[in-house]
Amino acid sequence: MSAYILSVCGAVVLSSLVTIILPEGKIGKFINGILKIFCVFVMLAPLVNWVSDLKFNPPENSANSSVSLDEDYLHYFYDKQSEAVSIDIQNSVEKKFNIEVNVVTEWKIEEYVFSIRKVRVKIKNFGMYGNDEHIIVVEQIKTWISETIKLDREDIIVDAGERE
Repeated sequence: MSAYILSVCGAVVLSSLVTIILPEGKIGKFINGILKIFCVFVMLAPLVNWVSDLKFNPPENSANSSVSLDEDYLHYFYDKQSEAVSIDIQNSVEKKFNIEVNVVTEWKIEEYVFSIRKVRVKIKNFGMYGNDEHIIVVEQIKTWISETIKLDREDIIVDAGERE
C-alpha cells in the first residue's frame, strides 16, 4: 500500500514540476493533458492488477464438474424410439411381402448411443404364398431387414408360426 501511495505522489509531483517548466502555448496544454492521463493510469494500476488476479474457480460439487443424465428419461425415450422402428419395419415388411406380421425390436445403449440389438418378426398370415414358398419368404425378410437397418442376420429372428 505504501508503494502505491508513493507512486501516486511521485506522479503528481512530477506532473506539477513539468507543468511549471512548460510554456503557455498549445504544446504546453497538450503535454499537460498527457501528464493528467499519466496520473490517472498510475492511480488505476492497482485496480488493473486486482482484476487480472481474479480467477473463476467453480466449486468442486457444482453442476459444471460432472453432468448426470436422467437415465429413466433415456430409457423411456429409447423405448419409444424402438417402438417406432418396430412399426416402421412392420409396415414395410407387410407392404413389400404382402403378409401380416408383428415386429418387436430389442435395443441397447453404448455410451448413450441407441442401437437395435435384435429384431423379432412373428408372421401371422402368409397371405397368398403357397406350400413351400414361405421358407423363401422368411429368408427374404431376414435379408431385407438386415440390409435396411444394418443388422447381422443372426440377430434377426423370423418366426413363421403355424400356417393357416
